[in-house]
Amino acid sequence: MSLNTQKEVIQKIHDIIDTTEMYTPLDNNVFCFLLQVLKHHRYYESKVGVGIKHLEIRWNQNECGKLTKGLWIIRTDSTEIDISWRLALLPNGEPSIKEMVSSAARYETRAQIDLVYRNESRSVCELCHTHISQYDEIHVDHIQVFEELFSNFLKTVHMTYSDIKIHHLGLENEFVDRDIALLWSQYHMEYATLRIVHSKCNLKRPRFLSN
Repeated sequence: MSLNTQKEVIQKIHDIIDTTEMYTPLDNNVFCFLLQVLKHHRYYESKVGVGIKHLEIRWNQNECGKLTKGLWIIRTDSTEIDISWRLALLPNGEPSIKEMVSSAARYETRAQIDLVYRNESRSVCELCHTHISQYDEIHVDHIQVFEELFSNFLKTVHMTYSDIKIHHLGLENEFVDRDIALLWSQYHMEYATLRIVHSKCNLKRPRFLSN
């Protein structure tokens, strides 16, 4: 099958992930196709390590605390690690500094987000103003766009995205400087206003401020 555009590649990967049995080695044709994509990942060599035994589809937890399906490498020595096909499709196989730091900022406030999930009482989505039922997929949404909130924090501590050093945890990133992490967590606790909304409504909102 010849895929001429990135859109076609993305659709094929979605089809694979949606139709493949979880925690089962992918067949050889699918494996070879995905390998062509994953080789563009900036950290491909370190992810592969001693070598790939097979690939699997497994559950991951995203930055909003929801479970999503992702790719995992099972190495020849039986160790295993996640690998993002989305990153492999980005320029240079990795997100921008701004995206990585923003992801780490979300990770640092996950406990606050999780608390809202645990205490949520479904009623009306504040974005579409329709009822939230027990069957609807929901997100915790920041009324003020998250990246705007974090950018304002950076101004208060006289820092830029490039000043924030991050440590890779696999699926997530965290701040290296734990004092900054604490300051950000406290700032988020004081200034973030959170609400429960339909996931489809939340995903339509702009995620990043323009550079």
